[in-house]
Amino acid sequence: MINQGHLKYLTQFDKMLLYWQNLLKDYPSHPVHGHEATSAPLTLYGDEGQSLGGTWMNYHFRPDLSPCISNSACSRFLICTIPSTMYVFDESGVNLTLQAAAAAIRESFNALSRDGYERSEVCVPKFWVMHITGDWKFLKQTFNLERYATHEEEPSLADVDGFTLRMLSIDLLHAFHLGVGRDLCGSAIRVLASQRRGLWPGSSIDARLEVATGRLRDFARQNKLSLTLKKLTKSNLTWESLKYPEIKCKGYDTYIVLKWLVEEVTMQDCGDDFLASALWAADSWLRVLSKAEMFLTEAEELHKFHVGNLFLKSYLNLAVRALEGGKMLYRLKPKFHLLYHLVNEKRPSRLNCTLNSTWMDEDAMKKWMRISRMVHKRTAAENTLRRFILGFHTKLRLANAPAR
Repeated sequence: MINQGHLKYLTQFDKMLLYWQNLLKDYPSHPVHGHEATSAPLTLYGDEGQSLGGTWMNYHFRPDLSPCISNSACSRFLICTIPSTMYVFDESGVNLTLQAAAAAIRESFNALSRDGYERSEVCVPKFWVMHITGDWKFLKQTFNLERYATHEEEPSLADVDGFTLRMLSIDLLHAFHLGVGRDLCGSAIRVLASQRRGLWPGSSIDARLEVATGRLRDFARQNKLSLTLKKLTKSNLTWESLKYPEIKCKGYDTYIVLKWLVEEVTMQDCGDDFLASALWAADSWLRVLSKAEMFLTEAEELHKFHVGNLFLKSYLNLAVRALEGGKMLYRLKPKFHLLYHLVNEKRPSRLNCTLNSTWMDEDAMKKWMRISRMVHKRTAAENTLRRFILGFHTKLRLANAPAR
């Protein structure tokens, strides 16, 4: 990319010093100290996707200071794609295949951080992995995070230059929008739709859900929000007697449904202060973080902590009350624990946890899987990379083309 004149897509030099000035408060002994002016930060991402009748592990990286960070086609760089049929595990359950791949990736990144790219005509840019993110399954397999392990197996990526466990980033998308948020919205809708004289009129639950659907669509249309969830039904709310409610939808739909529920319980009394508090706090917490810069102000950090904990406590109260009443509502699961860490993490840099939300990374994953479907299964691992490389320069040129 540097040879082709694309260094500008790998970092923004005018923002690097401020970035390092803030981030290195979290890493006082990191070896990047002294090289800030020519060092570009990177995030390594991994996740599994479905293609060609199987599961594939994909690794890619993104520059944290890419000028087109919100364009997944121009800011995500595929490293490798590995079919799960090639996984080999040792007797303790360590994925040896992924560890071997990670070792090769580690050596490449260490060469870039130690030696840089000396063929650059402008300077000798260095590249450092500062964040590693993905869903919990990826982090568990890549870093051997086995809770009840009787021995310790050092993961390959632990030898990336400057590595500390703080670099493992919890993904807000999976922790909330595809986790606790879906449980909150699913339980809230089930409670509100079960009320015969509640927010939504109707002689039956199905009728009340139909009214709720109409209001949700109107809300999305009035606020110009792209809602893909077509209808609220017992099916997509997991409305079964022996299951916890969970709204089955995309992560962005969770965001829309949450905002809509806040408006619903604000306009009318829902009869449950804990529920109203949990909905408002979750929405307020997300709204402030999503509008904030990469590093939070002191006021934003205080909001993140206090309003975030208000949500956690309100949700816990709802869950405890439901348990005591023998009702399966407001499920508590490991993602709630991850969310707790996001809320209560106190970094000296005040890094905004939305930096490592994987919305665009998930979008890139869909692209990698779409490419893999165009090639033969036997050669997919190699030819997916070839096709990505062949098409990448064209995407960069189109992204840089002047608007007509």
